[in-house]
Amino acid sequence: MILYKQGFINPIPVHFQNKTEIFWDSFREAVNINKNGYDGKTRILSIIAKKFPYEEIKSNLNVSNDAIRYARNHALIHGAGGQVWNKPVITREKLSTEMQEQLQAFLMDKAHVVMSSYKTDAATNEPVHYLKQTKTALWKKYHEQYPDGIQRTTFFTKLEGNKYIYRENLGGLCLTCQKYGYEIFSDLIEYINKYITQSYIQKQLIVRCENLKRFLKRDYEQHFHVTSNGKTSHDPCINHCLLYAFNQCTESHTLTCNKCQEFFNFFADIKTHSNETNYNDLLDMKEHLLYYLAHQTRKVYLNAQFNANLLALDEKTALFLVDYKMKILPKTARETKSDWFGKKGWSLHSILVYTTIPTSTKLQVQAFDHWSPDTRQDSWFMATSLHAVLETLDSRPES
Repeated sequence: MILYKQGFINPIPVHFQNKTEIFWDSFREAVNINKNGYDGKTRILSIIAKKFPYEEIKSNLNVSNDAIRYARNHALIHGAGGQVWNKPVITREKLSTEMQEQLQAFLMDKAHVVMSSYKTDAATNEPVHYLKQTKTALWKKYHEQYPDGIQRTTFFTKLEGNKYIYRENLGGLCLTCQKYGYEIFSDLIEYINKYITQSYIQKQLIVRCENLKRFLKRDYEQHFHVTSNGKTSHDPCINHCLLYAFNQCTESHTLTCNKCQEFFNFFADIKTHSNETNYNDLLDMKEHLLYYLAHQTRKVYLNAQFNANLLALDEKTALFLVDYKMKILPKTARETKSDWFGKKGWSLHSILVYTTIPTSTKLQVQAFDHWSPDTRQDSWFMATSLHAVLETLDSRPES
């Protein structure tokens, strides 16, 4: 007892400092005096959390397993004893009125979208718009037209959902496009399979047919240039000159477009490799596609005129858009649009009136629907509808 009290038989004599106890005592004191959370106890504990096992830390510091786990995660993310930096504050600015109007004008342009006359988006209750090009291609056109407009991510976000849909095949939206621009390619492929016996040439022509179909429906319209005020000018490329297409160009044309010329080369190659001596069917299909090209060319020009007339509106003018819609059948039937004509039903005739809003750049659109049991939408029907609209308007435009 005397030797023990004198410190001779202790493992660590009293005049020596127990550094292990000092270490744990110091850490225990530091943990206890700090507040809970990442900037307090968790940060202090993260210094040794990965150096010692769970049980040793728990027995010496009297902390829970969760506290040790949080400390180890802290050391992994911020480093042992590292400071927690505040996350950067992300400020999202709302789109300016000018940017919203630019985007709205771009997405309402008929050169970029085709609006469905009957289908609506269930989420927004607005008409579905079919994109004529992919979203990436439309973004490039938008950025060229409005270099200071919205950014790419915002543009793609605005096109999310079911309101804007891209489809490769838009057949059925227009009777002329359906008959002369879509169905004809199926007849062409059938003709190639029937009258061209060489397998390699047959496959090549079918691939060219699909490429031509895609070009005429998607890229052909992009080759024409009409200004925002509806004016067009001479183009040295004969395939892209609208004045030449309307027989109003007196200047010479020194260039040709290889993509547009592929149309004529394609039919010439079919005729060369075909074993058929009567080419009447092939010529008929060529004439149908030429009619479709004329329809596409005219549509590009008329859509530009429509936009130009909208830009020219003022407080004293209005724009009337007369829409001869389909007949409403007494019974629901799943039929193509071409099969609806000639059937008895109610005529639906719509007139849209575009006017300006004072002190605003937006346009006011009023829709007037007229129903009639008479299936004929003749000049008398149209004149009566226009008269009814003019009588209904609060303020009649001067022109």
